[in-house]
Formats: sequence, C-alpha cells, structure tokens
Amino acid sequence: MTKISKKKISKEAEFINNFWRTVTFLENKEEVRDFLKALLTPTEMLMLAKRIEVSKMLISDSRYIQIHKEVQVTNSMITHTKDSLIHGGYHGFLTPLQRRENADYKLKHKIQKNLKRQNFTQSSLSQQIAELGAKQIVRQYKKWKKFKSAAT
Repeated sequence: MTKISKKKISKEAEFINNFWRTVTFLENKEEVRDFLKALLTPTEMLMLAKRIEVSKMLISDSRYIQIHKEVQVTNSMITHTKDSLIHGGYHGFLTPLQRRENADYKLKHKIQKNLKRQNFTQSSLSQQIAELGAKQIVRQYKKWKKFKSAAT
C-alpha cells in the first residue's frame, strides 16, 4: 500500500473534498481513465482494481480461498476490504457496480439486436465465419455500421 506522511495537515478535509469535486466533473470513461492514469502509478491502479474485484466477489459471497486464488491478494487485504464494505462502503460500491452491470446488459442486448438485423444469429455465426471468413464478416459489419450511422 502507498505510504503517506503521518504528519497531520490542517487542510486535509479540504484536499479530500477537492478530490471528490474533481472526480465528479469527469464525464466519461476516457476522461476517468486519463485522469487516473495521470494521478496514479500503475501499482496503485492495480491495487484499486484488485480491491474492486475483491469487493465484487465478496458481495457475490465468494469464499476467501477463491478470492485469494483468482485475485492474488492476501487474506488480510480481503478482510480489510470486507470490513470496509460492512462499515458503510457496501452501498457506495454497489451503486456503480449495478450501473456497470446494467450498461453491460444493454450493450450485450444492443450487439445481439444488431447481429440479428444482419442475420448473424448465435447458431449460424460459426457457419458464416467458415463460409465467408472472419475478415469478410468484419468488413460487412463495418459497412453496415457506417450505413446505419449515416442513416441516423
């Protein structure tokens, strides 16, 4: 974990509030990614990503041993994350997780709908790949997307 100075500063609450305010002005995934890449080291980013994954797995009732194997974190980190979730972090974490799952579901549904319009059904997709080749299908899909965006 990243170490910070143990010296207390009088403006600590102001600094944290400014951090939260800055984050709220980020408008999309690219801005968030760029902001966090500029702000965090790769190690800090990985640490946060692992903490999110551990939180997600704890919420879905995964066992410590499974979390340890999949995420490669210590039991003390899992316990610390669980304690954070129990003492007020659960709802703060659950909201963006649910939004992400909803967005993933909508994206999957949209892709399936688009594929059906192009007669790319789940069952016939592998057959079409074999017949036309993957490159040809990608070209056809890109043409369709270009036509679709021009029409709207």
